[in-house]
Amino acid sequence: VIFIPLIFLLVFLFFRRETKFWNGNDKVSIAINEGSDVLVATFDPKGSSISEIVISGDTQVEVARSLGTFQLKSVWQLGVQERAGGSLLAKTVTKNFDFPVYIWADSQASGFTRGSTSSLLAAVFSPYSTNLGMGDKIRLALFTLGVKNLNKVEIDLRDTGFVKKAKLIDG
Repeated sequence: VIFIPLIFLLVFLFFRRETKFWNGNDKVSIAINEGSDVLVATFDPKGSSISEIVISGDTQVEVARSLGTFQLKSVWQLGVQERAGGSLLAKTVTKNFDFPVYIWADSQASGFTRGSTSSLLAAVFSPYSTNLGMGDKIRLALFTLGVKNLNKVEIDLRDTGFVKKAKLIDG
């Protein structure tokens, strides 16, 4: 009976130590590929808040590494083809929108911002492409559980003046 809590404690301490990005004190942002859109989720431990910025996948961007001009929803697949992974998406978002993003993840990571238990468990335990370590995932999940719904903000760039409607270069 004593060994079960001891094992959980050891596993928790191991994953707490095994973090690459989340230190629990500084803001961290993640570029999340949601297929048709890109979500930039910012976790702020000092303000105990989560901010989501939704960027339309139809937004035309200059891709990082001088790879040309594409719609944002195509950058994830381009990163796979160029063997750059999701880092190409994060670098492209930083280049075009000046959001300091160096963490990237596929769509399952949006569970960190959704708040439901099933999506949160999927964000932590399901296999998906990301540069987050297991310790980062667990600590982000614990942080998300502690954030009240009033401290979650979603901003869709289509509803702001930050992006403008125009004819894209491909017609």
